[in-house]
Amino acid sequence: GVNVFGGTTSERIQITENSLYDWAEKNRGFKRKGVNNFAEVFIDFDHNKIKDYKHELNLNKGISFLEYENDGVKYSREYFTSYPDKVMAIRLSASKKGRLSFTLRPTIPFLGEGKSGSVSAKGDLITLSGLMNHYKIKFEGQFKVIPEGGKMKTNKNGTIKVSDANSAVVLIAIGTNYKLDSQVFLTQNPTKKLDGFPDPHIKVSQYLKDAAAKSYKELLANHQADYLELYNRVDFNIGAVEPKMPTNELIDKYPNKGTRKYLEELAFQFGRYMLICSSRKGTLPPHLQ
Repeated sequence: GVNVFGGTTSERIQITENSLYDWAEKNRGFKRKGVNNFAEVFIDFDHNKIKDYKHELNLNKGISFLEYENDGVKYSREYFTSYPDKVMAIRLSASKKGRLSFTLRPTIPFLGEGKSGSVSAKGDLITLSGLMNHYKIKFEGQFKVIPEGGKMKTNKNGTIKVSDANSAVVLIAIGTNYKLDSQVFLTQNPTKKLDGFPDPHIKVSQYLKDAAAKSYKELLANHQADYLELYNRVDFNIGAVEPKMPTNELIDKYPNKGTRKYLEELAFQFGRYMLICSSRKGTLPPHLQ
């Protein structure tokens, strides 16, 4: 699961993974259990002279898209998660050559609250890994940066800085050592439930290696062929005309006669989008949706 917040000074990408389960006997005075936040990923741009900002999730394409102008340059970003290729892909572009600069900065949230881990960088790769103490869930995320033009610098603090590039692709693969197996349910000791299950490093590394061997266009085509096969099975039309206003204004005006039908069509399709993204063969049941 990914939330794309759409920042321009600093983009925030919040990543969750269904098997990264947490149990804290005491946390700020109350018991807590549930999915723990896998990673908070930041892409720092320092763009602060923004105009013509647009941020959308295109349900017909299965892509999140962002564009704006800063200091005379048009910047755009595309984001998607691919079920067939098991990665998230981000494409960053600038309308003028040599004008794309950013720092990729993944972080591990809630460290110290029954959770340990670290972030390191080497070459074009950032690795984020750690352990959930209660169930001994091992987790790992890998972030590969592929710039076109410009310079790339790896920093000791687990970040990668790209300067003066034309465009760039960031590939993200994540995983844990959880396995849907009877052992998980029949073992009483929480620290023994995952005994013998393989470390996620090999699996995550293979996902990223396989994805990086393909072009961005190939990854996008694979994603859309898979997604649209399911999404295009339903055509839902109750006679709405698409209004020329952003979704937040549509919601504020509901149930206005001129916007009501369109928002209801949109909500229906958004529900289908969420299930397509979260309920597939081999996945755990969706719940945050």
